[in-house]
Amino acid sequence: MATQTNKQRFTDGLAKVLEEQWQVDVRLRAGVDNDDGSFISVHKLILASRSEVFKMMLDSDDVKTEAKKMETITLSEMRNEELKAFVEFMYSDGTMLSPKSNQHILVIAMVTQTNQQKFSGGLAKVLEEQWQVDVRLKAGVDNDDVSAISVHKLILVSRSEVFKRMLESAEVKTLAEQVETVALSEMKKEELEAFVEFMYNDGTMLSPKSKQHVRSLYLAADKYEIPHLRDLCRNEIISSLDLSNALDCLELAQIPFDNDLHEAAFLFVKTNIYTIASSEVFKLFVVSNPNLAWDIMKASLSCPSHNFCGVCTSCSNYCNYC
Repeated sequence: MATQTNKQRFTDGLAKVLEEQWQVDVRLRAGVDNDDGSFISVHKLILASRSEVFKMMLDSDDVKTEAKKMETITLSEMRNEELKAFVEFMYSDGTMLSPKSNQHILVIAMVTQTNQQKFSGGLAKVLEEQWQVDVRLKAGVDNDDVSAISVHKLILVSRSEVFKRMLESAEVKTLAEQVETVALSEMKKEELEAFVEFMYNDGTMLSPKSKQHVRSLYLAADKYEIPHLRDLCRNEIISSLDLSNALDCLELAQIPFDNDLHEAAFLFVKTNIYTIASSEVFKLFVVSNPNLAWDIMKASLSCPSHNFCGVCTSCSNYCNYC
């Protein structure tokens, strides 16, 4: 249940910033039966990432000359209710139509003319093209300004309340005329690249690059309050538990405390205690985590079985070889 909730929170981030009207920068107006002149304020980035037609419109000289004021784009073929459904879909993850969108399905199909992969990959595409990027992220470990990654504030804010607070701070607002650089002090360059890649995807799974830096991303997900990323990283860490990393994963589960990861790593260590306890790594673990080491030994000694096998001389109920 927690994973579903966190994934929904991640994918609904764009809809949330739309609802809050966070730094909207363009207006859409229906062209049919719109006598009151009503419009919907949205974000250029979302329009450009979902549709090449909108991107060309927003890159046109007419729109660029209106950069100092909010441009209004009229969708001549749409009515107000159809426009609302269209905008709702543009800010979704594109996996399905909402009840409102279903009512106007022909209009949406006619205008978008795209498939789900192209739709969900639109944000990554505008990042690759560096289309109207407005903030830079810089790794804090072994890095320099040249290696900073230019991204979009809207994406950071939609994925993370921490980034939202940072970008709404008085210090950042005073630098509005220039591209601000935010340093992520705990990350190396490759880890930052994997982090940005995830922020721009649909959150379905971790990429191979993300899996290479899963520990760093797990810690970043906690620091920047991206629980869905933390869920995915936790699942990857648990699935990769082995004799060489179990103690490290158990330590990781303590900062901050993660019950699911703790239970999985603790059980793995307890199950393989006869092998792990004879390692040099365990000796160092005992020194740095005496209370945790005591809990492991106490749990291991409480095993009810005293049957031993000839393969590993370990307790057969808790042995990987038996």
